[in-house]
Amino acid sequence: MNLEKLSLEDLYYYERLTKVICSIYENSVKNYDGSIRQNSDDLTKFDEYNKRYRMIVSEIEKRIQQL
Repeated sequence: MNLEKLSLEDLYYYERLTKVICSIYENSVKNYDGSIRQNSDDLTKFDEYNKRYRMIVSEIEKRIQQL
């Protein structure tokens, strides 16, 4: 995924979308006591999308610092 080629507007939309996906998986992996279930497919998906989310946010930060 080459984030450097995306416009800032595209990055913003991808950030919003990945945040929504992360929250869905995060909610599904939380136990009632607030802990995270370590052995689940949803945790794997959450980790995957959370990594993408952090990459997008990092690219947005980099661009804003250049202003």
